[in-house]
Amino acid sequence: MTFIDFNPVFVNCYYAIFVTVAVGTNLLLLYLINYRTPDIARSMKAMLMNISTAQIVLALLGWFSQARVAPGSDSTAFIPAGPSRILSPIAYLVVCDSIFALISYVELMIVHTMFYRYRMLQTKQMSTAQLLLSFVMMAILPLVIVILLNFGFRQYDGVMENTIRMDSQHNLEKYDEFGGFKLANTLHNIKSAIAVLITVASSIAILFLRYFILKTLNIKNQQLSGRTAQSSEMFLKVNQSRNVQVRFDIH
Repeated sequence: MTFIDFNPVFVNCYYAIFVTVAVGTNLLLLYLINYRTPDIARSMKAMLMNISTAQIVLALLGWFSQARVAPGSDSTAFIPAGPSRILSPIAYLVVCDSIFALISYVELMIVHTMFYRYRMLQTKQMSTAQLLLSFVMMAILPLVIVILLNFGFRQYDGVMENTIRMDSQHNLEKYDEFGGFKLANTLHNIKSAIAVLITVASSIAILFLRYFILKTLNIKNQQLSGRTAQSSEMFLKVNQSRNVQVRFDIH
């Protein structure tokens, strides 16, 4: 394994630009959603504001962690950089795991809001019980990821020693102590499989829901007001930009 690191100045500039754009954009969205949209669909406004808030937290965590991932033959190391170097190796891994769980939560929230919008266009409003049930179902998989984090499958010395042994260019004095995960650990593999499943399934669901929303707009073009059709199209564009931002968060 060869660990490739970029110039710290370049990485710091990238994260500074990313967190500025992400936080600024979502703060603007929070203002527009809260003060510049009608109060007709309060549940929709609450869901959209929830997504923006989660993405602000996600951007700040990404800037704070600035993780360098060093994959190996039997383990994956997460090497801290930036402000996160003040944390212990275990605390840093908790931050990384929280980022993955939050990414899954945001992706599911995007799917959830699109499904809710589709139901609104179908004039089949979700009842309070259905809405609460959908929130619970949406949060189950990220919650499972968070629960699995507490089973103690994080590794410390073994992963660090293995990474240093396989990469003679790695400088422990530069990155301090770090940890990671053993690839043979069953719980870690389950957590990773859940995260991948959410990423793939949510992307497919977003494409299908986008298609159904546009199809509904075409079919009911005469029945819907121009403002409703325009707001639905803007809603799709906003959610598409949110999905792109989540992909940047993943990388």
